[in-house]
Amino acid sequence: MPSTKNKVNVQYGINFVKTLSFSYKSKEVLQLDEIDLKNLRIHFSNKINVDKDQHLIEIDFGTKISPDGINELIEYSLRMNYQIINFDDAMISNQDPQTFKIRDRLMLHLMGLTISTARGILISHLMNTDYKDIFIPVFSESEIEKMFFIKGKKGTQKK
Repeated sequence: MPSTKNKVNVQYGINFVKTLSFSYKSKEVLQLDEIDLKNLRIHFSNKINVDKDQHLIEIDFGTKISPDGINELIEYSLRMNYQIINFDDAMISNQDPQTFKIRDRLMLHLMGLTISTARGILISHLMNTDYKDIFIPVFSESEIEKMFFIKGKKGTQKK
């Protein structure tokens, strides 16, 4: 868990949320009689873009869900664009003026907000499908940190 020392009050807002892709395959298309909606493989991916000049942080988050890691049932991705009001407070200064780092706590918070938004939108998209009873897990801050911010981890699966 990131440290809380040197706590800073970073102000931000959501500029927009945009669905980038959404698709699902019915049980009939996959020729499956039964799918255990409580025991699926979920693969995540993310991409973070920071525009220092415009004071923007943009997060693309995607998920692919399958019963076996092979047959993809559901695919969903979105983009969330955040305006950082006091961007200088969000940065951690270093000696190289060409590079910068965004505070861990802020990135962890924005990633959590992005994942929760994606989860809610995906559930609403699935309401009138074969997958209306799907179990999509909620992640703690420490799980999000392990999945997306610990070096060497790219695209994580949770069963």
